Amino acid sequence: MTAFGFDVIIPTYYTKPQHIQNAVQSVFNQSHDNWHIYISDGTPVEEEERSIENALKDFDNSRITILRQEGKGISNARNQATKAGSKEYIALLDSDDLWYDNKLELYVEELKKNPQLNFIWGKVKVPIKLKTAKGNLFESHWDGGNHAEWWITRPEHRAFRVLWNPLMTSTHVYSRRAWEATNGWDEQMTLGEDTDLNIRIIEIDPAQCLQITETVGEYGVHPEQTTKGGASHKEESGIKPMYRTQSFIDAFTQLKQKTEQDKDSQVYWQWLYNVVEAERMAYEGEGNDTKSIFHQGKTVTQHYADEGRFRSVNE
Repeated sequence: MTAFGFDVIIPTYYTKPQHIQNAVQSVFNQSHDNWHIYISDGTPVEEEERSIENALKDFDNSRITILRQEGKGISNARNQATKAGSKEYIALLDSDDLWYDNKLELYVEELKKNPQLNFIWGKVKVPIKLKTAKGNLFESHWDGGNHAEWWITRPEHRAFRVLWNPLMTSTHVYSRRAWEATNGWDEQMTLGEDTDLNIRIIEIDPAQCLQITETVGEYGVHPEQTTKGGASHKEESGIKPMYRTQSFIDAFTQLKQKTEQDKDSQVYWQWLYNVVEAERMAYEGEGNDTKSIFHQGKTVTQHYADEGRFRSVNE
């Protein structure tokens, strides 16, 4: 068994057997072998067709711990599973997503360079269907959770970017020390709970968070997703989703007034506004033109430069 241990946290709730089998198999396929899976299952025990135990009966059960969820909601499930583990790193995987075989190995390479990292994430392939101007449909994908030109972002602005372009859950890896310092997920939240925790962990030390450049997995798209109206606990027992309290323009203006340090930073502020606004619109589906930035593989700076509207901060 190699160093750099990962507790793999998988919450489940009415998950189809095929989905959880595929997710778990993607962990067993990892080239890095120091991991243990913790599953917190909130599905009623009488739902035999969705029994996690039955779905995973052919896997090595010495590497999987299945827990009956002790409370309600996805935050409770993740906290319960994480508390059951003890390894130094916490890796999230939703029950309908997949990791690529070298995902953990890529993260270990970064941790070897900087063991003080509190938070690492990457991109996932998100399937989409697009319609041309002539009405033709074709399938493509976009890189979910990617922040264009992340390295340019000043540390004090990293949480702001993550708030307006949320990361993809199944790419998250936290150090256990950072997770413990924040007390984990807010159990009164069932939507936006990951972004809330991500921001709190980034704010511990913004310099110790890292976006790797590789695509590390695939995002499951199907009718039963909670983001598409599938079964979830939603607002039972007072659980509420997180909503932003300001418009993007108001939030950006406040950020600039609070943190601008010099008069020569206008190029940077123009870049930050453009990159976050473009990513926000793409994430929230506010413009096909903006989404095409990512589909075509362009960075946001390239997009604006092509139209003569922006010059790179590196010029």
